[in-house]
Amino acid sequence: AKSQDKRNYESLVTLLRELPDLTAHESAILMKASCEFKEWKKAMQIFDEAISRDSKSTELYNSAIIAQKYSRDYKLALRLFEDISKQKLKPNLVSYNSLITVLSRSGRWGSALRIVNDLVEKRKFRDTPSENEPQYTPEIDEIGQKIVADEVTFNAGIFAAKIGRKGSVAVRLLNDMVSHDLIPNTISFSSVISALRGRNAWMAANDLLRQMKTADVKRNTITYNAVLKTYNQAGLWERALDLIEEMKEDGVRPDIITFNTAISCCVMDGKVDVAMDFIKKIQKQPLRPNTITINSAITVCEKTANLRKALELFDLSKSEGIQRDQITFNAMISTCEKAHDVKRALEYLDMMKKSGIKPDVITYNAVISACQKTGQWKLALQILNSDMPKDNITPTIISYNAAISACAREGQWQMALNLFDKTGEMEENRFKIKQSGSSIHRNIFTYTSAIHAAGFAGKLDIAFKLFMDLHKRLGSKASMSGIIVAYNTIAASCEKKGGQDGAKYAAKVFNVMKEDSSLEPEVYTYATLLNALKNGGGSAEVIE
Repeated sequence: AKSQDKRNYESLVTLLRELPDLTAHESAILMKASCEFKEWKKAMQIFDEAISRDSKSTELYNSAIIAQKYSRDYKLALRLFEDISKQKLKPNLVSYNSLITVLSRSGRWGSALRIVNDLVEKRKFRDTPSENEPQYTPEIDEIGQKIVADEVTFNAGIFAAKIGRKGSVAVRLLNDMVSHDLIPNTISFSSVISALRGRNAWMAANDLLRQMKTADVKRNTITYNAVLKTYNQAGLWERALDLIEEMKEDGVRPDIITFNTAISCCVMDGKVDVAMDFIKKIQKQPLRPNTITINSAITVCEKTANLRKALELFDLSKSEGIQRDQITFNAMISTCEKAHDVKRALEYLDMMKKSGIKPDVITYNAVISACQKTGQWKLALQILNSDMPKDNITPTIISYNAAISACAREGQWQMALNLFDKTGEMEENRFKIKQSGSSIHRNIFTYTSAIHAAGFAGKLDIAFKLFMDLHKRLGSKASMSGIIVAYNTIAASCEKKGGQDGAKYAAKVFNVMKEDSSLEPEVYTYATLLNALKNGGGSAEVIE
């Protein structure tokens, strides 16, 4: 296993398994070797053979437990752990550490952390407690050693916290590790940094990196990549540039993950040129751009609707022989949508299907949105009502919102309101729809698009009814910016209608606005309502 020669390993395992007097220790070694090659099924066969010979040991069970790291069968790992005691053997620290690892990798990170915390607590009690300190006798393993957390336990716990995205727990475990006179290593620090989440995580990551340097703990590519990921969460592309230089000074070679993460750091600010420079740096290294590289860079282009650069990147993927996936095409179609280029969006949708890549709801939502921005309401409806069902894709409220907006923009108010009514029917049947894997819930954008459709068609009675329905149903739940957009839409409808009708409904909107204590209207809202009132001979008192 150490030589990584699988052919040699397989022939040796076959030979050794036939020996009649194979001990539990030797079986455990064969199991560990099998796990090195991820041959966990073979490891469990060796375990079963050992048990059938009545050749048992804690080490043998530990090897069986850790084999479940690859099978992700945490229930079997728990049974094996319990069987150690049933077989009148004693679990040792390796038993606990192995179980913690399996639980974490099986997604049971909460259970893993409970075991870690229990073992950490056991370190806090001295052999001779003071008068005010609780008495505690730790468990003893088969060779008389106390079972308390060691470096492996803490690292396994930090890994569990990382899986559970519990950055604060990971940091606490690292601090506990130091307070118990254990020395954190590269894995400890790297895992804690990887567990950090949120826009301010980068500050804690930088602090941990400084701690590593002060403690002379080796930093490797994984460490630096973990720090870069925290920069990505905050869009700190300038710091990403500096960190890659720091890596080189530290004698650490950046890998493709380093550059891909650095490119992702450019998304928030839409730094297309910086992203393209990172790709040039990749090409100067003994590295090759991959699918993630291209996808990340196109996503940066999408942010600023830079279709020209996105096309360059798409062509680069072809010349470099880089496989394109669903994300590649979705990013390209979204860039076309942002650039108001529906023709190209449809071309990439067609190319996607011909490449054998199945479009998803994100793909179609971007195409419908491109139709909405270019006034192609008929095409939007065709995609919504025909193309999506053909591909067995259930439209979401985003799909309907874009289609309603497309109709509203082109004065197709009846069609827009028909779609709005359909979302209402689907919402009423949401429990039935949920069972089929989808759910429709009208949101602020659904209402605003419908208000725009009715209002700009001069149907102020319908627009105001929709506005009041929105106010009643979503007022307290919707964001302030969304509510302001709704007010501005109905106000603009009143102004456009003009005359007495415009003034009448403007006064009604104003009265609703006065009663809404949480509202912070914009100058535009007041100005538009004033125009509608003045132009329609509205009440002087209301105008005042």
